[in-house]
Amino acid sequence: MPTARYRGHIRATPETVFAFVSDAQNNPNWHARVRETHWIDPPPSGLGRRGRQHGHLFYRDWTFVAEVVEWDPPRAVTFQVIEGYRVRTAIRIEPHGDGSQIELTVTTPRILGRRVDALASRILLRATRGSESGDFRRLRAALER
Repeated sequence: MPTARYRGHIRATPETVFAFVSDAQNNPNWHARVRETHWIDPPPSGLGRRGRQHGHLFYRDWTFVAEVVEWDPPRAVTFQVIEGYRVRTAIRIEPHGDGSQIELTVTTPRILGRRVDALASRILLRATRGSESGDFRRLRAALER
């Protein structure tokens, strides 16, 4: 499956980082391609909670519904799209130095085979690298205030 992985350091505790990134309603504040997000299910957050997100990517508007499929505060949360293009976004947070190391892994469905997926992964990384570094800058700015 095509995969893009990004890492960054944030000067905030894992608990603070997790609270922010696990609340999908914060996504427009740090994801450049997300315009609006709202929860479908009521609080509290946890396994099975669903949210709807709208945005713009590769010159197209998109909408999807995602569900929390992994919930391990304050270390990990994973969102799986259940309506729309089946992207999986896993966020891992570890204590690191004066803050937290965050790793964001975006996995898309298998295309044709291992070689094509490897090529697609490289293309996905190149196509999103600039926006992802911008996303990490926005995330840092939101959490290090």
